[in-house]
Amino acid sequence: MGGGRAAKVRSVCVLSMSDPNNVSTAMPQDPSLLRDISSNQEEQRQTTPLIRALLPKISSRKRQLEVIMTVSWSVLVPLCSFGFLKEFRPSESFVTQYLIGPEKNFTKAQVNQDIYPVGTYSNLSLLVLVFLLTDWARYKPVIILEGLAGVVTYSLIIWGKDVPTIQVAEFFYGLFMATEVAYLTYIYAKCDKKDFQKVSGSVRSGILLGRFASGVTSQLTISLHFLTYHQLNYLTLAGVSLSVIVAAFLPSASRSIYFHRESSLQPEYNGACEDSGMSPPNNDQSLNCFMDLPLEGQESQAVQESSILSPKKPCRRILSDALQAMIDDFLSAYGNAHILKWSLWWASATCGYLQVTSYIQMLWQVTATQDQQLYNGVVDAAYTLIGAIATWFVGQHKMNLTRYSCPILTVCCLLQGTVLLISAGMVHLWVQYVLYIIFKILYHSTMVLASSEVAVSLKADSHALIFGFNMFIALCLQSIFTLAVAAKGGLELEIRSQFFVYGSYFVVLSVGFMLSIAIPAACNFFNCGTFAHKENKQPGIA
Repeated sequence: MGGGRAAKVRSVCVLSMSDPNNVSTAMPQDPSLLRDISSNQEEQRQTTPLIRALLPKISSRKRQLEVIMTVSWSVLVPLCSFGFLKEFRPSESFVTQYLIGPEKNFTKAQVNQDIYPVGTYSNLSLLVLVFLLTDWARYKPVIILEGLAGVVTYSLIIWGKDVPTIQVAEFFYGLFMATEVAYLTYIYAKCDKKDFQKVSGSVRSGILLGRFASGVTSQLTISLHFLTYHQLNYLTLAGVSLSVIVAAFLPSASRSIYFHRESSLQPEYNGACEDSGMSPPNNDQSLNCFMDLPLEGQESQAVQESSILSPKKPCRRILSDALQAMIDDFLSAYGNAHILKWSLWWASATCGYLQVTSYIQMLWQVTATQDQQLYNGVVDAAYTLIGAIATWFVGQHKMNLTRYSCPILTVCCLLQGTVLLISAGMVHLWVQYVLYIIFKILYHSTMVLASSEVAVSLKADSHALIFGFNMFIALCLQSIFTLAVAAKGGLELEIRSQFFVYGSYFVVLSVGFMLSIAIPAACNFFNCGTFAHKENKQPGIA
């Protein structure tokens, strides 16, 4: 009975929805049945808006899944694999011990003054050229070049016997580091901007996982006497060699930021828009129809339209347009006081960070006793893991840093300087290990804030230029630091004195940011006080 009654109600409701004019002829006379029909129609009227509201969300989720799946198989998997393999360098944790050990038998002065500075100078001299080459060649060739530079570097380290050969290896190591800009900016060209944060998190995870695996592998193989320092280099060589093979499978990018940018591009709208009887779309409609295509379809369509709408320009015109775009983006970015303030910290703090990480193993070597076991691999694995958690925590908490940026930078620089000053005079190796982990966590956590603050204030597509220029300034400062403190022809300080200088440098930075707070506050105070004093001296008006 109940089932037949419900079926009759549904049939009447369907009939009423399909043909409202026939409702009176189909309507039954039973009053209770009429009430059921009315309530059923009311439920349908309440449910229909909910379904209509959910349909766009379902469509959006489906589109996001399609984008993620497309990126995952064609871009994300090889990109994360490349990041993991290029960061899997177990020999890096003990490179100083290897160079001054019996396999190479270089002196500490040769490593400190003749070998390590070459990598710094090489990175600086190649960075601008590599950035331009990356944009012109559209990323993938330069990513492959990064892997090849790593292969050459560690091949020379393994089979090189004298200082000039290792210096050549350091030159290629500088190229290896400089070409990382292609890997870090490739994501801008291959992924949709609305998905960049998600995809970049996965890429960052691949890098951190490679570093963590590298530190654990190096420490376990050395502590358990499975491998020697020399044999660790073969694992590193295998990792960077595999990264070249993986890089070959990366999809080529059809556009870049400056030399191959898509200007004045009006994407062709989907046929569904025209078939629906709509008028030719405006920019927003065109973009929506264009976004209905898969990511690869968008890219291929953009290339076709670019070739149709933009005839080939002469090489001189392309260069002048690219240079003008760079100048415009540069002036627009650094004309913003907020970007300038965070960029100053970025460049100055990165200079000190790179200098510390380049020479920290030399400090550990001096501190360790004759037969003391080194745990450099444990330190690398620990700071990678803890640093990843700390940076994730910082990234998840939104903060308004416009007002509190200078206090945060002051405290951070002061803590980093204090940590380095304590390390310079410390005679316990494990305390130096812990202080080094704290130093790196402070840097990376603040760098998350700096990069996000700069990024949100930048115009679209200028991130790589500004980030690259900040790194260029950092390398210029590091080169001056290296030449003045460590390299031959400078002060040639011993390693503990060097770290005392590095700690003092961060303290000076903190004082500079503190003055940037105190001076405007003092000016405002005295201006207000002077104004109030003048008002008090004015005669009263009767």
